[in-house]
Amino acid sequence: MVLVVSAVICICIYYAQQKIFKKNWDRRLDVDVSFSVPHMEIGEKAYISERINNAKVLPLTVLHVKFAVSRYLEFCDRVNTDVTDMNYRNDGFSVMSNEKITRNIDFVARKRGFYSISSVSIIARDYFMVKQYARYLKLDAGVYVFPLAYPYDRIEDSMNDILGEIEVRRRLMPDPFAYAGIREYVYGDSMRSINWKASAMNDRLMVNKHNSVCSGVVRILLNLEPHSMIRPEKLQEVSISLVRTVAESLVGRKQDIEFYSNGRDILETKENCMFKGNGSEALKSVNKCLARINGNSGIQDFYEVLDREVRNVDPDIYYVVISPYYKADLLQKLDHMWANGVGISMLVPYYDINGFESVRGYMKGVEIGYNET
Repeated sequence: MVLVVSAVICICIYYAQQKIFKKNWDRRLDVDVSFSVPHMEIGEKAYISERINNAKVLPLTVLHVKFAVSRYLEFCDRVNTDVTDMNYRNDGFSVMSNEKITRNIDFVARKRGFYSISSVSIIARDYFMVKQYARYLKLDAGVYVFPLAYPYDRIEDSMNDILGEIEVRRRLMPDPFAYAGIREYVYGDSMRSINWKASAMNDRLMVNKHNSVCSGVVRILLNLEPHSMIRPEKLQEVSISLVRTVAESLVGRKQDIEFYSNGRDILETKENCMFKGNGSEALKSVNKCLARINGNSGIQDFYEVLDREVRNVDPDIYYVVISPYYKADLLQKLDHMWANGVGISMLVPYYDINGFESVRGYMKGVEIGYNET
């Protein structure tokens, strides 16, 4: 009789806890997964935070948090991780009444990109470990891994030429309404620029200085169409790295920059990577665009941009074209811009085993070792 009563009590307890658990297990339960930083460099370490807040009396003795993230974010501790096409994480927790738990998972970024965690699954088991209950949560967690910068010393001569041409163009177009101070007269200065009042005060001829009529905008155009099918991915990555180095050099010299690429944007809301801006945030925005590139949308998209530039020639803009592709059809369009007085420089990454011949004055080759890692 005692055994029967005990069995009945156990059954009642089981069904009672099951009913209570089913109704309340996810009530006032908050689970969040986020990255510790919004952006980072290749090879840097950061962490993913799992935060659980069980703001109720009912404890959750067995709770699993599951999510997936790119395998290019390499976990330092692979416990509870299955690595296939993605990193599949399954972490177990025991969360007591009114308890908050935070767990950080260290990882190292191994490749350029934009990596997101779009959802997380939470699974709880009842106190008898018989039933399990699941809930699916949408997330908006993401981290940018910026591309490597191409070594500046390997393109220093080309960059000096580009910066020199930009400066020459600015000096050739002074703005008479943009006063920038005075200086001593030198042979060749216009008589109209002489400041007679300042000359009288200094007992020598002084002339007004003017800022350039050019705004100093440099528009970087990145074409990711391959010239050949010999390891095109590597030259595309080098081209992306070149954009970062060129942008860093220009921003460091207070140049306003604009950026366009025919690279496909991994975010669904964008077709191509574009950016316009200046100041301290300019470089970060360009790097974000570069991080999101996932393949290219074809040479025709790039031609449409060049055709638009030809139709709307703007002497204020200097173009830096970065392209591993340099066939005649592209050069003809650049020639047309060049003939109309548009300032252009073109950086062409190529493999050392193929060689490169600069057939235009605006072309500058960037040699890449075929066997370089």
